[in-house]
Amino acid sequence: MENYRRRNLRGRSFKNQDLSHEDFSYSDIRGTNFTNANLTGTNFSYALAGLTKIRKTILSILISFLSINAAIATFVAVYIPLKFVIPKITNPIPIHIGLFIFLLLELTNISLLLITIQQGIKKALAYLFSVIPLMMFIIPGLTIFAMSEKNLSKLFKFLRINQPPSPEIIELSHQLKTFRSGHLIQGVTNLLTDAQSVNIVLSIIVSIIISAAAILVLITTLSLAVVLAEIKSEKHHKNSVISWSIIFTIIITGSTVKNIDDSYGKFIFSWEPSKGVFLGIGTYVIAMIISILLISIASYLAQKILAEDKNNLTIRRLAIAIGAIGGTSFKNANLTNANFSNACLKSTDFRLANVTHVLWRQAEYLTFSRIETTILIDKKIRELLVTGNGINQEYISVNLRSANLRNADLTGSNLTIADLSEAALEGACLDGANLKEVLAVGTNFTQAKMTGVCLES
Repeated sequence: MENYRRRNLRGRSFKNQDLSHEDFSYSDIRGTNFTNANLTGTNFSYALAGLTKIRKTILSILISFLSINAAIATFVAVYIPLKFVIPKITNPIPIHIGLFIFLLLELTNISLLLITIQQGIKKALAYLFSVIPLMMFIIPGLTIFAMSEKNLSKLFKFLRINQPPSPEIIELSHQLKTFRSGHLIQGVTNLLTDAQSVNIVLSIIVSIIISAAAILVLITTLSLAVVLAEIKSEKHHKNSVISWSIIFTIIITGSTVKNIDDSYGKFIFSWEPSKGVFLGIGTYVIAMIISILLISIASYLAQKILAEDKNNLTIRRLAIAIGAIGGTSFKNANLTNANFSNACLKSTDFRLANVTHVLWRQAEYLTFSRIETTILIDKKIRELLVTGNGINQEYISVNLRSANLRNADLTGSNLTIADLSEAALEGACLDGANLKEVLAVGTNFTQAKMTGVCLES
């Protein structure tokens, strides 16, 4: 039998091997592959799992890339609506109307962020994409009424309207031509390329779509960056990611918006340059405030996702899946009765592994491991198995099948309708616990303390 205790086993492969009852305690198993291995009764206490240095370097590059993308997304969400404030030579929008449209669009962006915080990104996407079919129905309908004055007169006669079309109706019909496919493409191009002639209605619709998409990119990229930063390092680096994202945002937004004062001075206030510069600086300040506000709200959401917010688990699990690439793998391994006490298990893959009676006591960073197919996916169960402390806690209807709860303190806990089948509860303290309607087929209660336990049904 080879001695694996206190060994450097980084990057080695033990795939499909029989390593039952081996001792890997205190070993460095970062990047080690135990896929499909038989690890029954194996000791991994105090082992160091996770990513190798090369993988961490790659992860650092990815985090930087995501942070920059979050900053670019913030810039897009601010700058596209800001175009309504930038003066035009032809078809100019009054400054007060442009500012109102800008603030209205940014209020929409902030609302999308707040919806995501309260109800989750799935709900936000549902609200967003419910608008798309509606627009696909409305826009073609609008183009039907885009016709010449002659055709409008014919339509009025057909509808038996005696009066001729008013100038307002004729102008409205003319404007509806914008929503025809060719005009629509041209209108979008004009908006994105800072053309001097744009249709305000079309511009608002396009701005809503682009800025909303940018907000979703901001949420995703910043959240991924924050979670990956925590996975990469044992220290708390999430704040540095957020700080760098804010700095990138200020640089990108500032370098673009600084030309707005020239636009004011040149196009609208050429006879009063100082007034144009003043308004340009004011617009710059507003853009900076909105940018920082958006990224601050997104940062709050990212930290909620990091803390396992139930409404946004999808992004967190995606980040963990990315962070586990190249890490220690126990995928599909037999870990029955294995010991992971006090082990560091960041970026470790436990998918499809048999974790029957595994000892997780004081294991670290399980929250950053791929555990989605195990009972550890439930945060409350994971904390119980790691700490062994379930005093006065609620575990109603939880799945603790085959869990290792030896010597755990469950005094006064509520385990109503919980599944304790084949769980190991030897020496556990269940004094005053509620085991009403509990499923306990094959459960081992040897030497468990059960004074005052409710065993109804």
